[in-house]
Amino acid sequence: MQVVRWSYINNAAIMRFLAAILILSLSITAFGSGIRPVATGRTAHRALSRPSGTRLAANKCVFVLATAHSGSNALMDALNQIPNYLIRGENWAAHLNLFHAYQRLSTLPRAPGQSYINWAEHRHASFQTVKSLYEGQASSRNLPFFTEFQIDRVIIATRLYYNVLYGRYGDGVVSGFKEIRYVCGISLDSNKCEEHFSQFLAFLRRLCIHVKVLLLTRSLHTYYANPGIFEGLAESLRQKTEKDLEKTHEVYDAFVERYPEVVFRVHTEDMFD
Repeated sequence: MQVVRWSYINNAAIMRFLAAILILSLSITAFGSGIRPVATGRTAHRALSRPSGTRLAANKCVFVLATAHSGSNALMDALNQIPNYLIRGENWAAHLNLFHAYQRLSTLPRAPGQSYINWAEHRHASFQTVKSLYEGQASSRNLPFFTEFQIDRVIIATRLYYNVLYGRYGDGVVSGFKEIRYVCGISLDSNKCEEHFSQFLAFLRRLCIHVKVLLLTRSLHTYYANPGIFEGLAESLRQKTEKDLEKTHEVYDAFVERYPEVVFRVHTEDMFD
């Protein structure tokens, strides 16, 4: 398992080491074979493939996913000491609803509207064709266009949304956000945490052209190692929270093993003397 370690957050040598790892890996590789530019047509695909021209997605991104009270602000600040990095907070779950849309559409085996219109076949159809499809169904059906969107359009919308909010400074800037909500029992269902985290990681993989993810927690998941998380909780809720935190650690560790070139593990205790 790859664990990013340093003894002091502002140590110049360690900052150069961290910068070298992230910048080198971002310049060499994408997310294995899993990432492909998503385009609305041949023209858009060519624009994405060219080194110049308008891109639908930001080029290089780093995302910090962390548990609460783990030093995520300090890690964000350390990354932002690298001259071309600008990592920010996610601004009140800016991408959570978009992830839910991606999550739901990617798990639907068949959208209701597909029973009478093959939207996959007509995904790049002209306005006139789509209007004729609508008119052919509207007189005999209630809401004939219900849930006809394809998953690639959700990704396109999300890429543009991210680029406007975070990636608008150009290809030379590494953008990203840090967030503490993508843990078991919060934004990820306790009973399906690994499955939902896998979906979220796939979502992040397609958000930018090149993606790196840092997973930050304290070394242990226990109450004593994370007093800030458990403070003020009733005993019954403490037990559930500790179980969710343990599962979060397990899931984070598993995905570092699964994607060692892209996902990196960071422990709070290793960031400070």
